[in-house]
Amino acid sequence: MNVRTILLWGIIIVLMLLSGCTNASAPDQSQITPIPTKVSGIVIRNDNLTPIANALIFDIAGLARDTSKSDGKFSMVYQLLAQTKTTIVGSRSGFGNDTAFVTLNPGVDTTVTLRLKA
Repeated sequence: MNVRTILLWGIIIVLMLLSGCTNASAPDQSQITPIPTKVSGIVIRNDNLTPIANALIFDIAGLARDTSKSDGKFSMVYQLLAQTKTTIVGSRSGFGNDTAFVTLNPGVDTTVTLRLKA
């Protein structure tokens, strides 16, 4: 084999190796799917622990909201990409508000009890 043949084969091998490699890049944010994450719980009176119906339950950042049912239960679904710290507030006319500070992890459901002051 002469020098030209060795050089030609060397170039061909390098080009084949380069064509097989791709540049690693960060994932495209538009291709990441948010993960549904549920926060559920109950709203009760602080004095006798009975359920409170029609209380407004909302996330202070405006990410989710619900109204408690006749049994005091509520449920909100967040669409999360990453761990999120937030504040959930329970409110109803004639009662004092209650606040819960929570850390939500995508796909991990959380339960909250809100006690409104009668």
